[in-house]
Amino acid sequence: MYFAWLLFKTSKHPQVTAAAYTIWQERNARLFKNQLRPPETVSDVIMNIVRYKLMGAKLKNTVRVRNLLREWEIHKEDKEDDGG
Repeated sequence: MYFAWLLFKTSKHPQVTAAAYTIWQERNARLFKNQLRPPETVSDVIMNIVRYKLMGAKLKNTVRVRNLLREWEIHKEDKEDDGG
């Protein structure tokens, strides 16, 4: 499990690693805990992980980065929020 989290934290493609990590967690929950979540919920979890990863990243202030953040609906106020 630690390796999966380390891979997620250092990956250049957070969408792929978030999907793999979440799907693996879902697989384990179904096999070992007999828990089942609807696909929409799993998809929402993946989207939130990627969004939070982008919010926590230190990114340059370029046109491409601003467009990416706009597509993910991340605003400057969101990035400065400490969650408290």
